[in-house]
Amino acid sequence: MANLQELVARKRPGDKVDVEYIRDGKTSKTSATLKNFSGDTEIVKREIPKTYTFEGLQFEDVREELKSNLEIPGGAVIKSNANENWRKAGARNGFIITSVISDSGRNRITTAQEMVDFLENSKGEELVVLGLFPDGTEYYFEVEAN
Repeated sequence: MANLQELVARKRPGDKVDVEYIRDGKTSKTSATLKNFSGDTEIVKREIPKTYTFEGLQFEDVREELKSNLEIPGGAVIKSNANENWRKAGARNGFIITSVISDSGRNRITTAQEMVDFLENSKGEELVVLGLFPDGTEYYFEVEAN
């Protein structure tokens, strides 16, 4: 199995490969066209998200596939959390922030950069951070912006 995976990994979606297989004791040959995880022959570009940091927090944009699965326009994913106030408030890695309530009202967050900008402009304010986990579970927590 490992050899097969290695051989396929050397190919690209759309490549045609000859396959020899054994079924019911008989050896047969066929040709197959390789497809990507989406089921088509398009080349899939690896998505490497840019990270944004603020006061010990690291955020990244929500990946397209996750946005589609959760049916959300975007958000800021907590990639890592070294901020003690946020940890005590309940912030967890992987949590997707979709909006924040502050003294100025509710603000929708669709990118990690928006989240960092919001935090920079809200220092000292009490915030209610709303969002969800990748499994769709909604959650919120209250924290003071440092």
